[in-house]
Amino acid sequence: MVPQPFVKILALAYPASEIYFFRPLNERVAVFQEPFTLLQEVVLEVSPEAAKALAGQTQLKLSGMLHYQACDDEPCFNCASVPLSWTLKLTPTSPNGSEHRANAHECQGTDLTIPNEALGHRNRNASRY
Repeated sequence: MVPQPFVKILALAYPASEIYFFRPLNERVAVFQEPFTLLQEVVLEVSPEAAKALAGQTQLKLSGMLHYQACDDEPCFNCASVPLSWTLKLTPTSPNGSEHRANAHECQGTDLTIPNEALGHRNRNASRY
């Protein structure tokens, strides 16, 4: 996630991976072989400075990059990155508008399917992350 004033970015939560034995390198690696969800939580700062900066705003845009590397039974493909962004609706939670809440339910989950062409695959199903 791109750092932003008055937004605290919490640790990214990964699901449990599984260990895969990669024969070409005689190596065991942690992998995700099924579709999975990454959870990135953010918290709006509660301070007079944050309240002043957010006063009158109705949206908060967050952005970041997903960096990944895909492999199949033989080769691993070059690392790649996909830009991501979310626009959250800000709702004042105090009568004077000094505190805000981001309505995350409106943007929960970005379903990202990475096309085969981006991975270098040919004639294979799309990989979904």
